[in-house]
Amino acid sequence: RGGAATRASLGVLTAPTSGKSPFKRLQGLGHRTYPALARTLLEETGIDIGHRVTGSLHLKPALPDAATRSKVERLYREAGLEARWVEGEDLRRLAPGLLDGQEACFPIALHVRDEAIVHPPALVSALRASCERRGVVIREGVGGARLRCSEHSLVELQSGEVLSGAGVILTAGAWSRLALAASGFQGLAVRPIRGQAIEVSFPYPECPNLRFELPAARKEYHIVSKGSGRAWIGSTVEDAGFDAGVTKSGVEELLLAARSVLPGIGEKDVVRAWA
Repeated sequence: RGGAATRASLGVLTAPTSGKSPFKRLQGLGHRTYPALARTLLEETGIDIGHRVTGSLHLKPALPDAATRSKVERLYREAGLEARWVEGEDLRRLAPGLLDGQEACFPIALHVRDEAIVHPPALVSALRASCERRGVVIREGVGGARLRCSEHSLVELQSGEVLSGAGVILTAGAWSRLALAASGFQGLAVRPIRGQAIEVSFPYPECPNLRFELPAARKEYHIVSKGSGRAWIGSTVEDAGFDAGVTKSGVEELLLAARSVLPGIGEKDVVRAWA
């Protein structure tokens, strides 16, 4: 059903830059084909996954040097995307709610027009419905599973039932290391990292996704416009084990980060929080 990070995501589909690594190629393919996927899922299931091309603004405290600007623009251009540096009136036109003048922490931004968002819970529901329509059998509540490797890939369920196939794809997220360890495999360097996010109700216009780093935090934050004066703000990055609870300090961190960009956001504006 898509738990943990799957449903907690802010739903930002990061626009790719060029590159020859498998990850970069996969990212580019995903960017090119996501609009068609959204249409297909809507036709098949009647579920709108909320795919919208909103663009993004990568906010910066100062204009990078000419060589850096040229390299960044080239990497997006080679991926078939447009990116340009904006400031002053151009920046305020794209994101009217930003701090400006001498108070602005981020007077410069890289505008990437083709970045998109989806609504994660709707995406998970649509993918499940599409799989079931295509004959995929989804087994739930079967307890722990153990991988057995021989001539064929086998999965043994807690009941003793054995499933076989040409291959096995492990998609247990932060639990993948534990699932493999139970089968005698060691060394998978995967651990859980908690990310908290909040939704705020605030006089916030429809505008591109905002991305920015606070010098003290050394991490990237996002503000994603959801329309109707709402925005999602995320996320924290915490080595908290498998504790997916929301904390007061996490909410305060996100509000502090948001106020460096959008003045006036307070605890009273928080509609909900999740992790």
